[in-house]
Amino acid sequence: AAQRGAAALALELAKEQAVQAAEERLRGDFLSNILAGPPGDLAAAMQRGQELGYSLSTPHVAVLLYLEEANAATLARISSALQSELSRRNITAPISRRESSVLCMIPVATAARTRELMEQLRERLVADYPKLLIAVGTQAPNLSEWRRSVEEAEQALLLGRQLFGTGRVLAFSDLGVYRLLVRLRETPELWAFYRETLSKLAD
Repeated sequence: AAQRGAAALALELAKEQAVQAAEERLRGDFLSNILAGPPGDLAAAMQRGQELGYSLSTPHVAVLLYLEEANAATLARISSALQSELSRRNITAPISRRESSVLCMIPVATAARTRELMEQLRERLVADYPKLLIAVGTQAPNLSEWRRSVEEAEQALLLGRQLFGTGRVLAFSDLGVYRLLVRLRETPELWAFYRETLSKLAD
C-alpha cells in the first residue's frame, strides 16, 4: 500500500511540476516578448498579459535578483522563493530566469512601496543567500516603458556591485551622480574629456 501510495503521489507531484514549468515558460515568454522591443500591437499584448493574470494598468518596476556564481538550480530556488513571497502578498507578476539573475516586473503604486517590499524579501532570503543583491529600476507607467526600467535595474546591478558590494537592495535612484556617468559613458564627448584630462595620469 505504501509503494502504491508513493507511486500515486509521485505521479501527482510530476504533474504539478510540469504545470508549474509550463506556466513559468509562458510568463517568461511574455516578459521576453515585451522586452524584445515595442509591441506591434499593444492592445494584444495587454490582452495576453491579462489572460496570464497580470494587472497591466498599474505601474510596474523592474527588479533583478542576483547572486554571484549562482547556477541554474540556485536561480530556480530564488525564483520559486520570489514567487512564493509575491503569492503570499497576493501580487501577480511576470518572472523570468536569466543567465545569472532572476527578473521580475512588480506592479507597485509608489517607489517607497517597492523599496519596502524588496527589503522584506531580502530579509526572508538572507539566511540562505547572504550575498543576494536586489537591483531595482524606476517606475514604468506602461508596457512600452518596461524595457527602460529593466535597463535601469541592470545599471544599478552593475554599478552597485562595484561601488557598494553585494548583500543589499540597491535602486537606480540610489546611484546619485553615477546615474549621469552611466548615461554619458557611451558618448564621444566623455571619452574626449577623458583623453584630454586623465589619459596621461592613467598611463
